[in-house]
Amino acid sequence: ATVLASCFAGLGLGATFARRGTAYPVRRYGALELAAAGLALVSYGVFAAFASEQGQRVLEAGGWLARTLVVSLAVLPATVAFGATLPTLAPALAIPSNVGWRGGLLYSLNTLGGAGGIAAMGFSLPAVIGVRASYLTAAATSAVAGSLALWVGDDELPPRAVPAVRRFALRFRATAFFTGFLAIGLEVLWIRLFAQVLHNSVYS
Repeated sequence: ATVLASCFAGLGLGATFARRGTAYPVRRYGALELAAAGLALVSYGVFAAFASEQGQRVLEAGGWLARTLVVSLAVLPATVAFGATLPTLAPALAIPSNVGWRGGLLYSLNTLGGAGGIAAMGFSLPAVIGVRASYLTAAATSAVAGSLALWVGDDELPPRAVPAVRRFALRFRATAFFTGFLAIGLEVLWIRLFAQVLHNSVYS
């Protein structure tokens, strides 16, 4: 639960930081992917350090607070970068006139890619090449995506219209918050429920 909470907190913070947009979305996206790759390697170093005997003693002495801080330190920086990628790239592919279907397509592709990554990391890749190599492969994939984005670069974008402030914006934001709260809370409950049936396995 701590890993999930840190992961989604990072994604939310990254999306918040990226919501104002930029004149060069593709290049910024490339820089974010490269940053995410580098920070993923840093997080692996944090995990490796605290997996050692000395690290385990520190965690044991620090209790739940130390464990929470270590997980946050390992997960938050990379997920902030990942969370900023989709909002940053969106203006390059969708403008106000077609944001509905293009934005939906971009989000669906991003979600399907996430599902594919879960399946690969959960069922096959670590068993074939090992956990460390799988981790490095994921970081390298992010670095390749960032490098390609920097190589492609940006076209000149037309000036973006400033959206009007909606009267019910606060209600919409509250609805989005509680929708995420319920969806991810339900995911954690599913994990706990299926763990009782399927035990501590990748299927739960």
